[in-house]
Amino acid sequence: MSGLKPFDQCIARPSTKEQDFLLTDHLMGVRNLAHSFFQNSSGTVKMLIELVAISHDIGKAHIKWQKYISGKAKERVNHSSVGAIFFSYLAYHYLVIKESWDNYQWLWLSLTRDIADHHGILKNLNLNENGLEYADLEKMDIDGIERFIKTTFPFFKQQSISVNIDVLNDWQEDGLDELVDKVIERIIETNMNDKKSSTEMMKVLQELRAFTTILIASDRFDIKLIKDHRFSDGSQQLHNNIKSFCEEGKSHPLASVRNAAQTSILDQWQQQKVSRFFTLQMPTGYGKTLTALKLAVEMYQQQSLTKIVYVAPYLSILEQNAKAIEDALKIIPLEHHSMAILNQDVIDEKDDDLSSLITQSWSNPVVCTSFVQFMKAIFPKRAQETLRRVYLSNSVILIDEPQIMDAEIWNLFLTGLQAITEQYNCRVIFISATMPSFEHGLTEKPQNLHIQSNMDNNRYVLRQVKEMNEKNCAEMLADQSVPSSAVIVNTIKDAIKVYNEIHLSSDSEKYLIHGLMIPIHKKAKLNEINFALNKLKNKPSSQNIKVVSTQIIEAGADLSFHYMYRARAVLPSMLQAAGRINRHKELTLGIIETGPFIREETEIESRKYIYDSNLCRITDELLMKKAEWKECQLEQLVKQYYQIMFQENSYEAVLQDIASAYVGHWQVLSKHEVFKSEVARLPIFIPWDWNYYSDYIPQPFLKLLHEFNVNHPNQLYNLFTNSNRKKWSYQKQKLFSTLFNQFVLRVPAKQALKMVSKEDFLQYKIPMLMDDHVYDMQDGLILGANDIGDSII
Repeated sequence: MSGLKPFDQCIARPSTKEQDFLLTDHLMGVRNLAHSFFQNSSGTVKMLIELVAISHDIGKAHIKWQKYISGKAKERVNHSSVGAIFFSYLAYHYLVIKESWDNYQWLWLSLTRDIADHHGILKNLNLNENGLEYADLEKMDIDGIERFIKTTFPFFKQQSISVNIDVLNDWQEDGLDELVDKVIERIIETNMNDKKSSTEMMKVLQELRAFTTILIASDRFDIKLIKDHRFSDGSQQLHNNIKSFCEEGKSHPLASVRNAAQTSILDQWQQQKVSRFFTLQMPTGYGKTLTALKLAVEMYQQQSLTKIVYVAPYLSILEQNAKAIEDALKIIPLEHHSMAILNQDVIDEKDDDLSSLITQSWSNPVVCTSFVQFMKAIFPKRAQETLRRVYLSNSVILIDEPQIMDAEIWNLFLTGLQAITEQYNCRVIFISATMPSFEHGLTEKPQNLHIQSNMDNNRYVLRQVKEMNEKNCAEMLADQSVPSSAVIVNTIKDAIKVYNEIHLSSDSEKYLIHGLMIPIHKKAKLNEINFALNKLKNKPSSQNIKVVSTQIIEAGADLSFHYMYRARAVLPSMLQAAGRINRHKELTLGIIETGPFIREETEIESRKYIYDSNLCRITDELLMKKAEWKECQLEQLVKQYYQIMFQENSYEAVLQDIASAYVGHWQVLSKHEVFKSEVARLPIFIPWDWNYYSDYIPQPFLKLLHEFNVNHPNQLYNLFTNSNRKKWSYQKQKLFSTLFNQFVLRVPAKQALKMVSKEDFLQYKIPMLMDDHVYDMQDGLILGANDIGDSII
């Protein structure tokens, strides 16, 4: 055919003045890299992986693709389907001749699917339901491809396996579809006969995903080799770093209590260290993160676990503890989450692709990531997400505040976690003062490492009070004579109503914080509150501080108040809130009060909009046993809460999705989110002038604003709409995206369309708010009472 490019001259990516990146070199490079990932596999599996490596990008030999990659055409051709067709044909004949088809047909189909999906979404197994695109083989040098295959694998020449247009067309038109149907039927039949448990099925699924990881890592790393970075200093140096860090806090009122607690935890671990799973239960403020780091360093020393992966639910917790981890270990963590700023000390960026791959492959001794990103490591939705598993082996995984995860998917998460923990030889430490049940998700019971507060160390007492509405709640807060007090209510609407009802004397300051604030505003507001509290602590005065908040300060905020009113919620949330009372033992005893919060206009308790009614009932039944609860008693009450919760509902329904995935429907697993989805939201850029809060803006963001030469939010938005931004390097785009998203508020769609026109959303995707009166510089988004809705954060 005219214009057909010889296979041995085809390129895999754009050439430079110095070099052509030949397709054959890439395919052989992927094959060689793949070897390093399956050294312990059988000969048959090795051959299948090598065939995957050689086949996956073979479709790039198509005329149109070669013109596209050379810049001579704009139309891109799907090369992945072509690769899947070649692999499925070659691997099938190999397995049949080797009399191994019955044992490996499932892996054959899974690898075929992986090749088809290796640049996109990981779809369900059945190729006939998520079909391959028809390969236009006449526009490829098939003779050259056949010579390459038979030179690389003499087996096919020895067995006289033809690789020509006629046999490949017959294969893609008839043979493959029929064979796929038979394999799917065999998988379903085997599943019905074997009756495997959820744990056993998950183990198989994760083993198959390990092969996906090998393909994706080998393909990406052939272009830019990313090495696995782990602890290089001896464990003693890390011990010394932590010890030095602890010395800085020896004057803390709880220093001796914390030190004794941490020593006890380490002693407990020594007795149970053969386990793979641990729970670390300590009261809030006792240094759970630092204790977990000490445990991880012990595991490095004694069990050769050379990486730490810290996982947190919210960015507020994640960012705060990433800094604490850096300070304690003297190692800069790699942060992988939507708002992470790439750190030059972690990523020595020589070019764009390198920094992206380092982040996605978690190539660092310490990684800090979110629940959302870690869930994608277990149940990847896209091929690229499997990269975060490639260097996961021999890691200590620290999962902070696991109870925050949606209970509906908790057992699925645990089942997947157990499979990859075994597969990659990891250890897992769950960290919380309020631990959910593991009974229905893990077959291996976690060893409990725990410290309980006692009567001598009680920092607060919880008292029950009569019901309140926004007016008398505001009056109660205004009347508090203690230096610092707070109200936490269940919805944004409640927070704004209470805040607006507060009337203070001139010697008091009031603060509002909630989820209708852009991220950088929330950070600044938290810093402002923290500064004011520390100022009071260091230099007592007649000034009083009053804070009204949603649950946003319950976790990840190192704040300490003398008094708090917490609108009745569910017990774990209330215990987290109590952790902000007398947190550092400044007082003999702090006070937290709770009771029903009833909206005046509706006479309805607003927690019904946020929390499950059965969990509210369990909370009420337990709390009503006494009028007053000390800290140590409340911790025991939360344990009873979880026991009853999982007795009434084991939340095992989601495990049925594992059986569905086992017979080919992977997407029923990858669709799950760690948090319940709220109403649909739309993004709006808020032109918030940070100069009002310049003293409280985190330094990394001030540095970014300076780097982009931005002095006003309008300048930032102009950069967003500038088409030249597409020419920026990966790192520059990543940094800009991080900075820009600090000013983006995701507003419920109904309210968003009242603020910005539909046309603006269609044109700009993220339009800018033009009405200066809708967003307050101090208090965030201003909406009418009926427009706020019942959001939690």
